[in-house]
Amino acid sequence: MPPTIDSPPPHEVLRTLHLPIRVALTDEEHRAKGQALAAQHQVVVQLEEEHKAAKAGMKADENEAKAKLAHLATDVRTQTEVRSVECEEIANYDKGTVDTIRLDTGAIVDTRTMRDHDRQRKIVPDPDPADGESEDGEVVERSKRRKSKAGLSGIGIVRELEDDGEVS
Repeated sequence: MPPTIDSPPPHEVLRTLHLPIRVALTDEEHRAKGQALAAQHQVVVQLEEEHKAAKAGMKADENEAKAKLAHLATDVRTQTEVRSVECEEIANYDKGTVDTIRLDTGAIVDTRTMRDHDRQRKIVPDPDPADGESEDGEVVERSKRRKSKAGLSGIGIVRELEDDGEVS
């Protein structure tokens, strides 16, 4: 029976909608989606590698900053810092040790046992870097005298040095 004015129709369109609903793909759409999937996978792999490298670089920067922080904290806590200080190693033959002495304060900063090469005494001492005038005005030329002894034998050198009062 057809609807009348007195009776409403059994159904009527209220509005038209577009809803996301799964639809079967055609073979051509399926192939295209497969290619898109492979390409997107490559993009993800590349981004992961880039992020991994960036994170490693950021981690290295963070570690460097933490190391500087620890270094500064140690300096502040101890009220000291590490600096290059001129020192000399002095052989103590009686004790069989080598003392490392700061030249600015004269403090011993290290003592170690003599090694074999430390025990070997020099026949001819190294030239004195302070060659020149002594306090009383006498011209000191130790290095020149030592060079002139180069032709002597070991015993001759020792005798010359003993005569000069440089060894006892």
